[in-house]
Amino acid sequence: MTTTSRAWQVPLTADQKAGLDRSIIEYITWHYKTGDNKSNIGKDDMLESLHKLFDLPSDPNGQKKDNIQLLLPRKWNSIVQLQKKIMQLEKSCDELTTQVSTLKQSYGSNGQDVDLQNITETLSKNWIPKNSPFTSISTESPVTATKLHPTLPISFITTEHGKLYAYDLMDSSLPLASIQAHTRSITSIDILLVPKDGSNSSNDTATYQTLIATSAKDLQIHIYEFIPQTNKISLLRSLLGHDHIISQIKFIKNTQHIDPLLVSCSRDTTIKVWNTKNGFCLKSIKAHNEWIRSIDVLGDYILSGSHDTTIRLTHWPSGNGLSMGTGHSFPVECVKLIPFDDANIADESEDTINSDEEYRKLGFKYCASGSRDDTIKIWEIPLPRFPTNRPPIPHQNNILNKFKNKYTLVGHSSWIRDIKLNHNSNLLFSCSDDKSIRCWDIKNGGKCIKVWKDIHAGFINCLDLDSASDTKKFNLKRQILVSGGLDCKCNILMK
Repeated sequence: MTTTSRAWQVPLTADQKAGLDRSIIEYITWHYKTGDNKSNIGKDDMLESLHKLFDLPSDPNGQKKDNIQLLLPRKWNSIVQLQKKIMQLEKSCDELTTQVSTLKQSYGSNGQDVDLQNITETLSKNWIPKNSPFTSISTESPVTATKLHPTLPISFITTEHGKLYAYDLMDSSLPLASIQAHTRSITSIDILLVPKDGSNSSNDTATYQTLIATSAKDLQIHIYEFIPQTNKISLLRSLLGHDHIISQIKFIKNTQHIDPLLVSCSRDTTIKVWNTKNGFCLKSIKAHNEWIRSIDVLGDYILSGSHDTTIRLTHWPSGNGLSMGTGHSFPVECVKLIPFDDANIADESEDTINSDEEYRKLGFKYCASGSRDDTIKIWEIPLPRFPTNRPPIPHQNNILNKFKNKYTLVGHSSWIRDIKLNHNSNLLFSCSDDKSIRCWDIKNGGKCIKVWKDIHAGFINCLDLDSASDTKKFNLKRQILVSGGLDCKCNILMK
């Protein structure tokens, strides 16, 4: 039995093949007209041969069909553009597949099927940014801190030269506003929306005043107002009182106090609470014996991390130190309280129901800390004593005042510079001097689920994303992460 070789068939219909043949002839005709060789030697013979080869009627009058002229190069360019688009879609598909696979592992049980609706809801809550930035903003000097506006698509950026910028995330070609905020490097920034009518119930952002607080190595704290209608940043007042570099500042958002309050920590080993309306220092607390590097505030409680490698919980209205965490081997660079209602950390302790009621009153049960020992620790905070009609106090037995280390997150290869929680508190984002950003699933033992390597060309100094309180209060749906680094860039990452 003999086999006959079959010629490869062009995957075109008869009409498509005829159009391609005519396009080839038209392209050759155009090439004779515009090419270097304009003598047209052999042109007629070649065109006649092509008409016979393609079985097309000859065109003795030389009439040109404009609708098919140069169709061949246009289609060639279209193929290249389609290939690029296909590569982009394949990359996006791979990212989505990775997210779904991660969520199935995290929220499925032993390979059981997971409801697709639940997966969709979880994806919207526990979103993960893409591999590459949506856009990058360049500044005149290294970025030291960055903060998202609670409701508007604006990012505020501070630099080592003391500059404060406001950038539109959708058009970052030029800043909306800029000001020389300090004479030395800015160390921290925070934002608070204050109701203009004095109430705290309205969700209409137009009724809020935008306050911006900045601290710097010039030992000053400045309070600014940002006016979105005119994109103007104006200085309201300065707060003076620290004797050394101010490390970090935080507005107190969950408080019944009428005037906006601000907390600051410094290398002078004190934590100060300020009334930003009149500039008075309401409280000065010596929480550590060495440089206080970082703070976080929730209601009446302040969590602080220090150069002495410890983290401490303080009740600021009374100044009482309540508990302490030890376990880091180098200075603590950043701390974060995890709001109780958003905490999804597995708890195997006994009598969880009774203790959870007490923790609900406290407002938190867990916290996180990042250190120069390249690790992040998740802690369970012990309950203080609550005497009747008196502020909380520590236990007489110091063992009961020690933080419990739930687990340690290992993966970074250099100092941890900043940590942030997503609004649902399932995912923790961290940045480091190793030029990477990592995403950790703190619900399931602190597993690292994604790494952004070399997202910056130098040390990454800061991160920010929407806080839990702002997300709930203003019903935010956006999914944005910003990072700033020593390479004088601020990267905007989106889902």
